Amino acid sequence: MADHAWTIICQKTLFDPETDLYTLVDIFDRLLISPSPEIPDIEAKLEEVKKDGGKGVSLPAQLRIVSQWFRSDRSCPETTKCRLSIVDPSGERIFRQDISIELEQNAAQRITVKSDQMHVTQMGIYFVIMEKLLGDEGTEVARLPLQVIPVGQATKAYPTVPAPPSEPTPAAPRKSSPRRGRVRP
Repeated sequence: MADHAWTIICQKTLFDPETDLYTLVDIFDRLLISPSPEIPDIEAKLEEVKKDGGKGVSLPAQLRIVSQWFRSDRSCPETTKCRLSIVDPSGERIFRQDISIELEQNAAQRITVKSDQMHVTQMGIYFVIMEKLLGDEGTEVARLPLQVIPVGQATKAYPTVPAPPSEPTPAAPRKSSPRRGRVRP
C-alpha cells in the first residue's frame, strides 16, 4: 500500500523535465475574496443565493493541490488510489475526486489537481482532505485548513498577529554582554 509524503495548496507549479523537480509557487492557507463588479459584497451575495435555494457561488481562484506519494516497499511496484475532498465550514463536502496513483515504473509520484475556481458556500475555514483508499473506505492522511474571508477582514481573521505600527519604531538598544575568548583591540 503506497504511503503519503505530503500535500500542499499553492497557486502555481513549475516543472523542470531535465531535473524532474517541481517548484511550488505561492503556497497559501487562506483565500482573500476581493470585491468585483459582479460581486461587490460576497457575504450579501451568499445570503441572496441561499434565499433563492442555492448552495454558494463559484469564484475565480487559481488553486493547485499537489501531493506526493511513494511505494511502501521501494522494490515492489504498486498502484493505489487516493481521494481528494474539500469540506466547507459547515462540514459539507463540496468537492470530491478519486485519483489513481501509479507506482509501477517509479518509486514516487506527484499528483496535481488544478482548478481555476473555488466554490464558496460561506466565509470561514474550509478543509482540503487527502485520503488513502482501500476499496471505498478512506484513511485520512492530510487535512489542510484553507480560510476563506473577504479581503477587508484579513486582519480580523488573525487577531493574534499585531497590526503593523502606524509610525516607525526605534530599534531597541543592544544589551552588552561580556565577551569570551579572544580579545580584539
